[in-house]
Amino acid sequence: MVLLSIVVLLSLWVITSNIYYVHREHINQIKRNQLMTLIKELTGKHNETFDTKQFASLTRQLSANTRLTGGVLAQLIQGEQGLSRAKLFDALAPYGLPDIASNELKNLQSIYTSKRLWAAANLQYLAADTTIASALKSALKDRESTIRLASAQALSALAQADATCVIIRSLCARRAIPWGRIVELMPGLGQAAITPLITSLTDNTLTDDERAVTLAALGVLKATPAEALIDEHISHSSKHVRIQACKALGNLCATKSITTLMQAMTDDAWEVRVVCAHALGQIAGSVSVAALSAHLSDPVYWVRYNCADALSRISPDGLSELQKQSNSEDPFVRDVCRLILDRQAHLAPLMDMEAV
Repeated sequence: MVLLSIVVLLSLWVITSNIYYVHREHINQIKRNQLMTLIKELTGKHNETFDTKQFASLTRQLSANTRLTGGVLAQLIQGEQGLSRAKLFDALAPYGLPDIASNELKNLQSIYTSKRLWAAANLQYLAADTTIASALKSALKDRESTIRLASAQALSALAQADATCVIIRSLCARRAIPWGRIVELMPGLGQAAITPLITSLTDNTLTDDERAVTLAALGVLKATPAEALIDEHISHSSKHVRIQACKALGNLCATKSITTLMQAMTDDAWEVRVVCAHALGQIAGSVSVAALSAHLSDPVYWVRYNCADALSRISPDGLSELQKQSNSEDPFVRDVCRLILDRQAHLAPLMDMEAV
């Protein structure tokens, strides 16, 4: 009987909580819609005179729930064509937006993690770069990795290229954030990030993690001026650095580094051999056909697969070699070559349809 009573009470609590949260979300959605409508009307006005009474409630609505305000402004900035951040901030300045931004800047120093995180993620939608960039860079030193990442994302969205190396250093600390997530931020920083990234590679104090991420970033940014410097890292003592160097050279289609990549096909780490083969396929130079063919018998399946895949990308020499090796006496060589050739045969009609 007691157990039944507990179950009934818990069920009632779940139902009541659900009704409450649904109702609260409904009310919040109404507030969001009202706020968005007012802001759209305000920013839609040009130089003509308009009745300020129409926007008398805007100050109150902006400050009543700053989290709703941040979300609405983010939606407007990201979704409304022709509505720049500067125009939005200028229009809302008389209605208390600077005060909201100032309060969020203070929250970056809050003892509460949730407040710091919200501020780091939303300040970009509340104030101009000149007002918040310095504070966001300071937040990269926060003890919480989530806040450092949120700050880095905001700086990337604001194209603060001068923060590039600090972002990499702070996010690589304690290995709390995946490398891939860090590298994804680099395109937002723009081509201006290439110079500080190249300079940082000459810094002997870089950790292996920081160096690997820097190499990956240069590859993503297509930093062709960095090719020679990246090439030098193919012989680095860290396997992860070598891997990212090979990947970067592939992304750059670095024809001058084909010889280095072919030499790296003998690396002791099979992961390096895999990315080398893939990079040679991206560059697609016929000079690498012999090296790729020689490693079709590699003891590691993924090395064999990537070598065969790379050969399929080199026309006509690579494809001819692939056809030839599909009749090899070595069953491993024969199977992987036939696998790639079969794939090519199935994909060819689809590629022809795309061309049309």
